Amino acid sequence: MIAKRIDMRDASKSRATRLAKYVTNELKRAGRVADIFTANCISDDALLAAKEIEICKAKTTRVKDDKTYHLLLSFPDGERPDKEHLRAMADAAAKSLGYAEHQRITVVHDDTDNLHMHLIINKIHPERHTIHTPRRDFKILAELCVKLERDNSLKHTNHEPGRTATEFKGRDMEAH
Repeated sequence: MIAKRIDMRDASKSRATRLAKYVTNELKRAGRVADIFTANCISDDALLAAKEIEICKAKTTRVKDDKTYHLLLSFPDGERPDKEHLRAMADAAAKSLGYAEHQRITVVHDDTDNLHMHLIINKIHPERHTIHTPRRDFKILAELCVKLERDNSLKHTNHEPGRTATEFKGRDMEAH
């Protein structure tokens, strides 16, 4: 299992409605979406839930940072957990990142060899209207993947982070 945060270079492009349209088959590719579910939203429809998220985000005007956390959970070739396990994994991912109470849309894609899920999470808490950005989330996601692989009898994949930029600079200085 691979967990990856997808960053948007421009915070204005990272709108929940735009992401929801992209991941919910607005491009009309047949067989792309296997399942859609929401959490902590009034609506079960992804596009309406995305509008709810945008309304909630609009109430917080001081934050200039990206207000949407886009997470991708991908499974190895041939692994196809059922819907209940996928929902439980999405809940576990949100909880481990500190987003258990936050609004989110989960879309399961089945159009590639690897089944994968997109989680569109509102970084703004719906009641307190404060932003939450997890620190060092790559470590949290690596631990999450190991736990989910163990608990759901999935294939083990490597979750060790690669070399950091400072390690590369140090190696280059030694070589020089």
